[in-house]
Amino acid sequence: MLCLLYDIAIEPLAESIRKSSLENFKIQGLEERVLVSLFTDNTLVYMNENDNKKTLEQTIRNFCEASTAKFNNEKSVILLIGTKEYRNNVIKTETVNKTNNDKLDQAIRIIEDNDSLRILGAYIGNDSETSI
Repeated sequence: MLCLLYDIAIEPLAESIRKSSLENFKIQGLEERVLVSLFTDNTLVYMNENDNKKTLEQTIRNFCEASTAKFNNEKSVILLIGTKEYRNNVIKTETVNKTNNDKLDQAIRIIEDNDSLRILGAYIGNDSETSI
């Protein structure tokens, strides 16, 4: 029952993200926009290099203020998708968007090449032997 209650409580955040100006990234063969997915206490947001992270941060801040929820940056990670050059540039500059110099929060860990992230039992990453 607790998981169901959590799902009901978190859905407004997902809907706010879906209605935001974030573009997401394109997946070949899918017409539908893939921007956010949720499973129990995991929330995955898919952004492209043109998306402004401040849009996501403000959406989360608004949700937390309205719901009294707390967002934990220390448990947040970023898995970069794109060319090796892009991934290295994000790590070097600590910015995901080329058009603004808005630095990433230091508490949020970036999954670097040769490392992986475990999502629902599957390991995903770039150039990682443990990833799928």
